[in-house]
Amino acid sequence: MPDRLLERDAFDRICEEEGGISDTGALLDFLHHSGVVFYRVGLFGGCIILDQNWALEAVYAVFDRKKTYPALRDDGRFSRALLERLVWPTYSRNEQQVFLDMMESCGICFRARQLSDDEWEYIAPELLPAKSEAQETLLAGRLLKSPPAVEAEALYPFLHEGVLRNYLSRIGTRAGDAAIYWKYGCWFYEKTTDSRVLIEGQWQEAEKESGAGSILFRAWGAGAWQLIVPLVVELRRLPIGQPPEVEWTLLGTEQGDRKSTR
Repeated sequence: MPDRLLERDAFDRICEEEGGISDTGALLDFLHHSGVVFYRVGLFGGCIILDQNWALEAVYAVFDRKKTYPALRDDGRFSRALLERLVWPTYSRNEQQVFLDMMESCGICFRARQLSDDEWEYIAPELLPAKSEAQETLLAGRLLKSPPAVEAEALYPFLHEGVLRNYLSRIGTRAGDAAIYWKYGCWFYEKTTDSRVLIEGQWQEAEKESGAGSILFRAWGAGAWQLIVPLVVELRRLPIGQPPEVEWTLLGTEQGDRKSTR
């Protein structure tokens, strides 16, 4: 095992040898939140990342505009094997999986669909095409022309790109390949509610992609309300910045026609 990674059992043994440590889990949690190591329960094959710079350099390589962007820009999808060919040829398979686990845990990417041999295809929101490109291909024929039954707009005094990427990854973790994704937005049909939802981030100054902005939710179908409310609740739980103010517009639902803010 490289000295950049440490097995959890080995960490516990070191603590036992040093003595005076009653709770190794609490110590590890402290070291993680102090930035000394990087560790998440259930990830990295039980390993602790000792050298975060080493791991971050490998992660940043995925977003290299010359090496990877041309191969991934159409739909932002990749597999471990593809990244091995493009940017990770010198890393072992175990190390590559550690990098992917780290990317997932930080909301940089999410699993879209399972491939053969327990491999996965991932999507990185940062590498997704713009909505203008998605409308011509991925969204063609899916968007309804009728007005939505429910709308919600989450308003941010400052809308950070990290909020949009992280939220899209959270949606993707649940929706997987059932949704259509583009940079800062997605569309999907939800069978239980028999409803469709369109989610997209937007800034007041669109060309700058910074400053005040909002995330707009639009849902169609009899269960539009049941579909959209949990999505907004999940957004407000994001541990990034201040929770947004949300304006609701309810049309054609049992709640009646009204607009409110909370």
